[in-house]
Amino acid sequence: MSNAAKEAVEIDIKYAGFIKRQTKQLQQTTAKYGKKLSSDMDYMAIKTISMEAREKLSKVRFDAQHDISMCKKSMR
Repeated sequence: MSNAAKEAVEIDIKYAGFIKRQTKQLQQTTAKYGKKLSSDMDYMAIKTISMEAREKLSKVRFDAQHDISMCKKSMR
């Protein structure tokens, strides 16, 4: 086995747990994008998000057809 192949196997083993956790977190985050935002939510009352995000969300009201992915695009 070449040194490069040995190194690749070593890296795979070394970071397998990290990659598994990151993959799970990515799947959980992806699943959240399908959830709907309420059009009558008081975004200014949500203290766990930044003031900038609260202001932007308050300016843009979403109807029931918009999802979090649309929100993400408008925040850019």
